[in-house]
Amino acid sequence: MINASKSEKTLVLFVDHTNFLKGLREDVIVRPRNAPSPVERSAPSAAEASTSSTVLVAEKETMQNIQSDDSDSDDFEFYDSDFDAEDGDDDIFADNVDKSVNDNNDKELCDEHEDEDALEDDDLNLREEDRKHLKKKFTAFNPEIDMDNPSFKRGMKFSGVDELRKALTTYSIRNRVKIKKLKNDKRRIQAVCAPGYPWMLKASNDKRRTGGFVITAYEGTHKCEGSFPVKSITSKILTEKFMHEFRDNQKLDLKSFAAKVLREYKMCPERWKLSRARKDALLQIHGDEEGQFRLLMDYGQELRRSNLGSKFFLTTNSVNDPQSPDYKEHLATVYWSYDACKRGFLAGCRPFICIDGCHIKTKYKGVLLTAVGIDPNDCIYPVAFGLAEVKCTSSWEWFLTNLRDDLNISNTSPWTIMSDKQKGLINAVQKVFPDAEHRFCVRHIIQNFQRAGHRGETLKNDIWAIARSTSVPKWHRSMEKLKVDSETAYAWIEELAPNTWVKAFFSDFPKCDMLLNNHSEVFNRYLIVIDDVWREQDWKLVKTAFPQNHNGSRIIATTRITNIAKSCCSISGDQLYEMAPLSDVDSRRLLYKRIFFSDNTCPPQLEMVSATILKKCGGLPLAIITIASFLANKPQTKDEWERLQESIGSYSTHENDDSFKVMRDILLLSYWDLPQRLKTCLL
Repeated sequence: MINASKSEKTLVLFVDHTNFLKGLREDVIVRPRNAPSPVERSAPSAAEASTSSTVLVAEKETMQNIQSDDSDSDDFEFYDSDFDAEDGDDDIFADNVDKSVNDNNDKELCDEHEDEDALEDDDLNLREEDRKHLKKKFTAFNPEIDMDNPSFKRGMKFSGVDELRKALTTYSIRNRVKIKKLKNDKRRIQAVCAPGYPWMLKASNDKRRTGGFVITAYEGTHKCEGSFPVKSITSKILTEKFMHEFRDNQKLDLKSFAAKVLREYKMCPERWKLSRARKDALLQIHGDEEGQFRLLMDYGQELRRSNLGSKFFLTTNSVNDPQSPDYKEHLATVYWSYDACKRGFLAGCRPFICIDGCHIKTKYKGVLLTAVGIDPNDCIYPVAFGLAEVKCTSSWEWFLTNLRDDLNISNTSPWTIMSDKQKGLINAVQKVFPDAEHRFCVRHIIQNFQRAGHRGETLKNDIWAIARSTSVPKWHRSMEKLKVDSETAYAWIEELAPNTWVKAFFSDFPKCDMLLNNHSEVFNRYLIVIDDVWREQDWKLVKTAFPQNHNGSRIIATTRITNIAKSCCSISGDQLYEMAPLSDVDSRRLLYKRIFFSDNTCPPQLEMVSATILKKCGGLPLAIITIASFLANKPQTKDEWERLQESIGSYSTHENDDSFKVMRDILLLSYWDLPQRLKTCLL
């Protein structure tokens, strides 16, 4: 067969199970040239095969040579170097294929001339799989981190030409060099420092491989004299850079603003640029307030149309305009509520309403009034909102009346209202909710207490001890302690009705003993914890929901991936905290306390295997707790613990993938140990 394959282009092996060829004449059978005569081999015995067969094979001498070669090796399967995949088939191709013949009628390819800005790469014609793999080799430019002080290198990928232009401008300002763009369009950019100097950058659109704008050539050596490119510092750049400064201080004057710019860039642009940047920043912070107020009626109409059951009331006052003889309608109050919030509050929350308000710090000012309930998890539940000009008795009375009618409250005795001790609010609650229990926020009481001259940490702790008293005797003891510390403070507190701020005198009907009412503070600042972020796209989507008002709000994001953690630190001042795993001592204490209810108690036969298990957990608290919960329900035998040890992998603190595998093994082990009725709860 080997000899035939070298001389013949096609080799056919015919297996005659029915002895068809045996009955034919010799001259009827067509054979290739120089082919040996067919050899008839007798069929196997009946025990080995059901039918006899005649096989066309090569000459016996050839078969004997092949068999002798195979006998030298331990592998009895057919093997020959001509069929080795690593060697290829170049020798067979050269012997059997005529290169001068074009079977497919293919046209000869002509030389293609590349554009001077095309990527200098030998792998332009790639398969889809190779193209996806090649994308990972390019360094992506992260504008949130790298734009503050950009640096370039060959192969760096940008999302578009606008991002590269902005990076070049920032680079020019930071390094005090003038960058001239010789070519600047949507397809390519060629930038130089100055004629005759080595610094240069070339970039072109590379949608075919990377889907972005890629630097194809770069020389970063600067030999030119430094300059001050003040013209490059535009008002748009100043607005984007110092937006957080204007959020913190919207009354920032131009002199202070110029000092901040000089400290940042070591040069200061013209005064009109500073003024325009401040104007644009304040416009972005406040938005077009007049345009928003003009859409208020449209919003109310759309709310009533699309969300049936929701309420929206708007009232105006006629105001005399000095510049016009006609009267103009001036916005006075707005009340709105959402049907889903009202139905959820009445169906699943306690009869407990917190009333509070906060000032709106915008161009047209005003006061935002809120009515908030408490859900079964003791979290805030928004019920209704209002907008008024000032906090006064009439404003609170208007808001509470609309709230009562909106919730269809006819009997006010089961309800409890909590607020601060504003005189106008107290009178409004007594008028609109005459039979309701009215409680006061303890924090506001302490503020009034300190304004009266009773300061000090001791007196403050005494007030909190009185408010938290859950029984009358305990309340008496706390009052006596306050009297010993300060008789004047005791006299001031004695004037307050205890059923408005002490737990021991609260009504037990609403099933709520809250002491604080600072629910409107969520409109000023917030503390949000976002746990276990896995993708950078998810973080970018989530962070758009939180306003950057720079009022002291904080967002804590946890992740296992370092790049995502860095992307979360998009503003100067953000801190990246890398948590270390638990130490061996703390890990052992956590495991023993979960299983043996003691920090340092463990049977002697289990000490060594427990140390091995803890080593595989790698100090991960979740892994240790899961393992401990699993072992707590198992027999405390060495064989049982060793079986668990062998079923989980090991953890390396330097490899995130290893920690994922260990946690997956441990959680799957815990899942499969659950009863069948509980497994469906986790699906």
